[in-house]
Amino acid sequence: MALQTQRTPIQTSIDRAIARALEQARLGNLPTLLEAHAAPLITTQVWAVSSRTTDGAVYIVDLSADVDGMLTECTCEAGKVGRPCWHRASARLAALGEIGHWEPAEAATQAVANDDVSHWAAVA
Repeated sequence: MALQTQRTPIQTSIDRAIARALEQARLGNLPTLLEAHAAPLITTQVWAVSSRTTDGAVYIVDLSADVDGMLTECTCEAGKVGRPCWHRASARLAALGEIGHWEPAEAATQAVANDDVSHWAAVA
């Protein structure tokens, strides 16, 4: 008989955030890498992630990675109170190369191609 472990509420929230990030990536809602700085023992990045529910809203995710792991903070309502959000999951997945991402120039070109310059203006 296999031992089954029950997922904690936080693990369930993280699973849901990752699933939403993967879904949004499949739909083309990729994070945009705004800044990246690498030092010998730490990497910091700033990402912009468009809201999936509010047109024109863009959230900023600060990511830092070092030998102890990866930390993220997001400007969305969930992120402001420390809850897992799909924006943070999206930035993490992009930083790890698990999903694609935009560079700032690519995001501007994509927004113009989609006739959606409001998205890029919100990021700038």
